[in-house]
Amino acid sequence: MTPRPQPFTPRMLYLEEPQLEFRHGQRLVYPRDGLYLYGPVGDTKELPTIRYGVIGTPDGVRRLKAWAKTMAGFIDIPVPGPRSRAVEPQHVPFPGFAEAFHADWPVEPPCVVDNLDPEEIERTLRIANRHEAVRGTVDMFVSRLVAENNRLESAPQFWFVVIPEKVYELGRPKSTVRRDERVAGAVTISQRRARALQSQPTLFGDDEREAEVYQYATHFRRQLKARLLKERIVTQIVRETTLAPGDFRRESGMPIRRVEDPATIAWKLGTGAYYKAGGKPWQLADVRPGVCYVGLVYKRSELTSDKRHACCAAQMFLSDGEGVVFRGALGPWFQTDTKQFHLDKDAAQNLIKMVVGEYTRLHDGPPPSSSSTQSPPLRMTSGAASHPLAAMKRTSSAFRSVTPAMT
Repeated sequence: MTPRPQPFTPRMLYLEEPQLEFRHGQRLVYPRDGLYLYGPVGDTKELPTIRYGVIGTPDGVRRLKAWAKTMAGFIDIPVPGPRSRAVEPQHVPFPGFAEAFHADWPVEPPCVVDNLDPEEIERTLRIANRHEAVRGTVDMFVSRLVAENNRLESAPQFWFVVIPEKVYELGRPKSTVRRDERVAGAVTISQRRARALQSQPTLFGDDEREAEVYQYATHFRRQLKARLLKERIVTQIVRETTLAPGDFRRESGMPIRRVEDPATIAWKLGTGAYYKAGGKPWQLADVRPGVCYVGLVYKRSELTSDKRHACCAAQMFLSDGEGVVFRGALGPWFQTDTKQFHLDKDAAQNLIKMVVGEYTRLHDGPPPSSSSTQSPPLRMTSGAASHPLAAMKRTSSAFRSVTPAMT
């Protein structure tokens, strides 16, 4: 007689929230509490004021300006609803930008681009070819941002990119346009043909130039940030409906989308603005000195016939919370049989050399004594050592201990 299987007994492992460090070495778990009571951990003298720009349609910029004025003052938490608790611990009043971050907040944006045509944006988004539609929409913002940044003697630390709701609706990979609302575009080459050009280029390169539209994802946010990387332009994308939800209502009078309360929005956008301007709001407390954390990410290419072809990138996190991004090598890192990514021996060693070299440069001292990689793990093929960070051990004898990769 087959014995009955034992009933499954779930176990829960509770992990304490890590302590965060704020101004004067004060520690708390919740970031908003720490900023409200103590202020940011970084040296506030290095960032006395925030210099931001804003780009969008006339209505979008108008809404951003109105919202920016509220950031200079106190924003209370919402009144508890009939089903809410008397005290919601996640709700913290926003004391005002200067009070929370110890930096001046201009209520009037120092740099403004407010003449993007909303009708042209919507028409471009309705182009049948989704790659062309998103590329064309991103072009409107990128071209103006680059031109303005180059024109200004003192460029903003970052830009608010205010987008109409149509950009959010139609500027994502799975967005579709109704057949009767689609408009014809100028791109005639197909994605399949563009993929074939990677291995069989033409003589004069005309098709290759048209095929460039397929080099980026059909995602407005990702494409905008990717194309602005080389220009070193930092952005904060925000929807018009986030800034002024009351302006967008259905026929019934209800808002078209549900947003968080004004204090929470102020905390989120304010913290992002302070960090993107160069400030450090908080950092992890009790991080071991001499430890380097490395996160890896892989991206498969859609424009190659080799299904294994992918790009690897790494982000190094330092003990003070700062991060540095590295672009790794292109190669056949995707394993079709296991559906996993693996670097070969040489690529892994070259990537770790870059990480160690940058760590040493930033710290003006010896290489890190310990390192940990984040999922997906850094594994190596072609007869490499079994440990995912064997290349790092060979790169520097200063590595006394290596934390195994997380899977």
